[in-house]
Amino acid sequence: MPSQASIPMLTWARAENPDYDGDWQVWGALTGISDIAIDGDTIWIASTGLLALDQTHNTLTHYLFPTFPLPGNSLHSVLYQDGALYVSGDAGVSIWRGDDWITYSASEIGLDLDFNAPLALQEGTLWVAGKKKLARLNADGRWETFQPKALREKGTINRMVVEDGILYVIVGGMGEDARRDVYRFEDGELVKVDRPELAFFKATNGDLWKGERNALSYSKDGGQTWEEALSEGGAWFVPLAEDDQGRIYARARFPNQLYVFEENKLVGTYDLQRSDAPEINFINILQWDDAGRLWIATDGRGLTMFDGRRWRNWQPENSHLRDDAIRAMLVTRDKVYAGVRSGAASGGLSVFDIASETWTNYWPDESPLSYGGVGGLAEAKDGRIFMMTSDGALNILDGEQWSYASMPIPKNALPTYTDGFFDPTGVYWVATDAIPLGVWGYDGEKWTNFRLPVGIKSMVMDSQRRLWLGTDAGLLVRDINGKWLLYAPDALGIQGVSAGWIEDIAIDNAGRAWLMTLEDLVIFNGAELQHITPAERVGKPFWGEAIAFDQEGRAWLEASDLLVRFDGEPEIGPFAGLTLPPTQTFRDKDFLLFFPAE
Repeated sequence: MPSQASIPMLTWARAENPDYDGDWQVWGALTGISDIAIDGDTIWIASTGLLALDQTHNTLTHYLFPTFPLPGNSLHSVLYQDGALYVSGDAGVSIWRGDDWITYSASEIGLDLDFNAPLALQEGTLWVAGKKKLARLNADGRWETFQPKALREKGTINRMVVEDGILYVIVGGMGEDARRDVYRFEDGELVKVDRPELAFFKATNGDLWKGERNALSYSKDGGQTWEEALSEGGAWFVPLAEDDQGRIYARARFPNQLYVFEENKLVGTYDLQRSDAPEINFINILQWDDAGRLWIATDGRGLTMFDGRRWRNWQPENSHLRDDAIRAMLVTRDKVYAGVRSGAASGGLSVFDIASETWTNYWPDESPLSYGGVGGLAEAKDGRIFMMTSDGALNILDGEQWSYASMPIPKNALPTYTDGFFDPTGVYWVATDAIPLGVWGYDGEKWTNFRLPVGIKSMVMDSQRRLWLGTDAGLLVRDINGKWLLYAPDALGIQGVSAGWIEDIAIDNAGRAWLMTLEDLVIFNGAELQHITPAERVGKPFWGEAIAFDQEGRAWLEASDLLVRFDGEPEIGPFAGLTLPPTQTFRDKDFLLFFPAE
């Protein structure tokens, strides 16, 4: 093991599976370390997908569902023993023996799995814990479940430990101050035992380790006294594993690091966040440039670029980008314009010159930018950049010259996350999610306003100038005849808690609308609907807030902390007119107002 200061930055790679022939490609962000298992110099990490950290070569290889038959991409526990790797997540369990994978879904196991699915091996027998139950994989390949009385009365199974051939179950809360009780599994029931040391991580030399919010500590006297091994505010330390040389491995969630201790002294730190893995948490917007590079605006991770092979990321920590919450974005031939804001009226405009890789920041009171809350970024045919700010002003940037047009809108009314755009006649469009402010169009002299009874989350115009709006009450379409059609969630067949909220809309090359909600992706050709759920296709419980199509017509989507590409074809045909009966119908006159620009 090299000294702490000598561990270099890890090199990231996505594992490729030549046997995979599916339509879904997935890239994952490193969002945390749930658990680790050690196989010689390889550290297996349960996280978003499965990672293999090669300590000899300092590489980090990312295995992801569906390319590999993992139980999903929300993984919680990992074990390694006798050449076999065992992985659990909220969707099930996978066992990997060399090139041989076998995966069991949660329903096949008979458990309701959640954010914590601990594993244990008892004399070669695999155990997994779910909500209120335990399950054992028998030698004949069948799962057997147990629901001890203690679990019916108690809470979460925190860990399972095998000592001297006996399975111990630690039950209790997840926080640092939560009480944890230790039970021995016996004849299908849990028997409480006075073994408090098993609630901690126990090293082979008898030392106990415990992690807390701000410190990692060890005890050499069975937990009576503790010595601090590492301290850092808000890191949330957890001791996880020991290698065959007695080194202890612990993780911190904030920052996302893996620490190595030898003789209770820190000897190495792996900073997973500083590897060249995708920095794609909290995606807001996806856009391409003419060179085929994908630009990703994030809410808290700055700007990311993916050229198909490598990733680049700009944040305040590594560049002159002033803030990392990008809520609006426009990619032109030579620049990226980022509307940056962390609150209603805060933030400004950051402009990235692609060739020189330099940033220029425009902030209110320090530049001609009229106010914060920048959104609705769009480029006119003459190259001018239009943007709305939350003081109700349209700011127009022409090279280095600024001009303004006011709009009759209340202060701090924010544009939607989706950028504005120009239609073929040169009218600039922007929308807000404040009811009833609706949709605004600007022709250079006056504003056209459709005051709508819904909050707008996303907006797009198709090639025939239909206006498609994702709202907090379903889908609203302004057809080419000026008729407005409202499709409530029931009409679209959308289920789930967030069914009414359509986070983003994109139109594919065949005119079909792709509607993204957190729990359902709906493809709509005007008459038929196709539904795609994230757990089944990409191994995550939720979609995100961004969808777009690349130059080859492939759909790119956010799914929690994943970036997903769909290479296949929808099951329904091209768009052929709006014939699906809407929930309600309106006319332009029901919403239309005009205002002169000042």
